[in-house]
Amino acid sequence: MNRIMLNGVLTGIFLLSMVISAWAELSIAITNQEGLPYTNWEIHNAQTNTVYVMNADEFVKISNDGTVTTDYKLRVSSPGAWTYSTTTNLNQCVLMGLFSQDDSMSYTPQESDFLISYDTIDESNTLTATEEPGYNGRFQGASPGASGYSVPAGTAKRLYFYLKTPSDINPIEQLQQIGITIEAIAH
Repeated sequence: MNRIMLNGVLTGIFLLSMVISAWAELSIAITNQEGLPYTNWEIHNAQTNTVYVMNADEFVKISNDGTVTTDYKLRVSSPGAWTYSTTTNLNQCVLMGLFSQDDSMSYTPQESDFLISYDTIDESNTLTATEEPGYNGRFQGASPGASGYSVPAGTAKRLYFYLKTPSDINPIEQLQQIGITIEAIAH
């Protein structure tokens, strides 16, 4: 396996709920640290059964550009040839996500910050971020406010991904592309 890429399918889905009043706008922007549209996270020369975590330069910035508080949802939307689970196996990987407190934070999660029971992303469910005491919410980082839950208008969060590659791959592919949908809903 040479390369894995979380590709340009990192897109915002904008949902307007019937309960949002006419003046409310729901809008998010998904960019890199330079403010350019996020295109991909490339992992070159990837090995099987290996963990990769985004570093401080690779995060996805999600800005709440709307006028309402939002919650973010995550799911694998273009799974490629792999399946997604809490364990690795033949063509089966583990994909997780964590939010930072806000865009100005220098916090970069470590492998141990990601928890299988709270942070796993798969293709069968769109999971909504939560915030819980003890930092045990879904996709919640290890500091107060480090979640994609109840994000005020005009603020931004950093989202980091964890990928543990399958224990074995058959057939061997030169490129594995994984698309992730980030969805915003009114809180």
